[in-house]
Amino acid sequence: MASKYRDDIEQIDKLKTVEDFPLWKFQVDIVFKSYGLYNIVTGNEVLPVGVNDTEKTEFERRDAKAQKIIITTVDKKSLTHILSCNSSREMYAKICSIYERDSEERKCTFLQEFFNYKFNKGNDLATHISNLKNIVHKLKVMKQDIDDGMVISKILSTLPEEYKFFTSAWESTQKGERTLDNLTSRLLLEEMRHTSKENEDAVAFRTVKGKSEEIRCRKCNKKNKCEEEVEEESKGNATVFEKFGDDKENTDKGNSEDKDLTHPRHDQNNEKELNSQDKFPGHKLTEGIKLTSIQ
Repeated sequence: MASKYRDDIEQIDKLKTVEDFPLWKFQVDIVFKSYGLYNIVTGNEVLPVGVNDTEKTEFERRDAKAQKIIITTVDKKSLTHILSCNSSREMYAKICSIYERDSEERKCTFLQEFFNYKFNKGNDLATHISNLKNIVHKLKVMKQDIDDGMVISKILSTLPEEYKFFTSAWESTQKGERTLDNLTSRLLLEEMRHTSKENEDAVAFRTVKGKSEEIRCRKCNKKNKCEEEVEEESKGNATVFEKFGDDKENTDKGNSEDKDLTHPRHDQNNEKELNSQDKFPGHKLTEGIKLTSIQ
C-alpha cells in the first residue's frame, strides 16, 4: 500500500509555473479522490465538534496525508507560499488563489489560442486533435465552457487538404452519431488507411523503378553484364568498324576507277552531245560546262 501511494505521488508533475497549474490540479484532485481525501482538502468534510480522541486522530492523520501530497508535488517557490498554513484545506486554497489570480487574462489567451488554432504539417491527426482538446481543457478548468459542437467544428475546419472530403461524409452521418468521440475515432481510422495507401504506393514505385534499372547478362543471366559479354561486345564493335572501313575503301576505289575509265564509246557519246547543241537553242558550252537557260 505504501509503495502504491509513493508511486502515485511520483507520477504527478511538480507545480512550477502558472502554465503547470491546470495539469497539477487535475492530477492531485484524482489522487485526493482515490484516497478519500478530496472532501477534506476542499473543506466539505471538517472535524466535528465534540468528537472523541480516536476520531480526531483519524481525521488529523488523513489531513496530514493530504498535506504530504501537496508539499511533495510543488517546487520550493510554491512551497514558500504555504509555510504558514496549518491544514491541507488552507494549503490547497492558497495555491489555487495564487495561480488562479490572473485567470481572466489567461482565459483570454487560451480563447485566442483556440480560435486561431491551425493544423501543423509536422503532426499527425491524433496529435492535432489532442492539442486542441488540451486547450479546451485549460479553458474548462477556468470555468470557460467550450461545448463539443464547437470542438467538432474546429477540428473539421482545420483538417489538411487531403482530408477535406471527410467533412461531406461527416455531414451525411446521422445527427445522433455526430459526437466528438465518433469523430476522433473515424478520423484516426481514415488516417491509418491514408498512411497505408501511401506506403503501398511508395513500395510499388520503388519496385517498378528497380526492375526498370535492372540489367542482366545474356550469357549467365546475372545482374549487370559479365566481363565475358563486355569483351565480346567490344570485339564485335571492332569487327563492325573494321568491315565498315574496308567497304568504304572499296567504294572509294571503285568510284576512282569509274572516273578514270576511257572507252571509245564514251568519246563518241561526248562528241554526239557536243554536236547536238545546235538543235537546242538557248544552250551553249562555256569552258566545258553545260549551262541550262531559263526560258
